[in-house]
Amino acid sequence: MGRRVAREEEGGKSQTRQESSRWRDPKTIEVLELRVGYVKDRFGKLHRQDIKRPDVLAFMRSYEAEGKLETRDRVRSIGEQICNYADVEGDGYNPFRNLNGQMIANISTPRPGVTEPRDVTRVFKLISAPWTRARCLVTLLALPCASMR
Repeated sequence: MGRRVAREEEGGKSQTRQESSRWRDPKTIEVLELRVGYVKDRFGKLHRQDIKRPDVLAFMRSYEAEGKLETRDRVRSIGEQICNYADVEGDGYNPFRNLNGQMIANISTPRPGVTEPRDVTRVFKLISAPWTRARCLVTLLALPCASMR
């Protein structure tokens, strides 16, 4: 069951519908709120125009120094979204935008999934087999092998 949201008035009376938005896991929401908190703690008392690009770069580089490149990228993205939302004047000023050339590149190792039909079939057969202790170990060991092909 979704939340109920109001629709525009149609035919003189207001109607409601079930919202078909994606539901998020409470843990996901908790992580998002944590990252929003990082931006809020550092820049929350400043107006958008008072946030300067060198300050944002210094803030992002503190995550780089800790080796938290994924967190840095997600926090930067959230800061950019917040500044976009706060741009009521329409001037387009956003100190979180286009910082990639000034930060360390976040290069991740590709982790290919199971893509061959025979490998997918093999994995599902292993998963659907009775779960004995030995079978569980074999399945866990087989999953990375199947995903590396």
